[in-house]
Amino acid sequence: MTTTIPPYRNFSKFNLFTYPQAAQDFLNSPTSEESRSFQHTTLELQAAYAIFAKHAPPHKVTSTARTWKKQAEYYAQGRITPGDIVTRARPGQSYHNYGVAFDCYPLDNKGNIVWSRDMKFWLSLEAAAREAGLEWAGRWKSFQEFPHFQLKNLPTLK
Repeated sequence: MTTTIPPYRNFSKFNLFTYPQAAQDFLNSPTSEESRSFQHTTLELQAAYAIFAKHAPPHKVTSTARTWKKQAEYYAQGRITPGDIVTRARPGQSYHNYGVAFDCYPLDNKGNIVWSRDMKFWLSLEAAAREAGLEWAGRWKSFQEFPHFQLKNLPTLK
């Protein structure tokens, strides 16, 4: 069954998107953390990813939907827990929290993830994103996030 997700936390900004039951269950679950499955995203992102996948070189999706709890862990990294800062988004300020974004990395010719920020590895993914009508965070001015792709024209999160 597919429905529009009821207002939950800050979901009212996202009533224009369609959340299948699996996405609603995942995003509202107190025990979920992070998914790599597009079944936990909006139908709009699922459709965009289908186009992206047709045009993209080999890649690995590492994150789709993410709960606020998991976002809090990522936000703490490099601030109060060990590691590099990986996000500027607090819980509720990441589009992953609403199932409208995904992270993926290019793969080399042996099928290994390419961790490099060298643009030569990312240009084909950027082109696939354009074909699919997605925004690529590798071109953001304030904080480039190479593996992040999201639907365009999303509501502002604060």
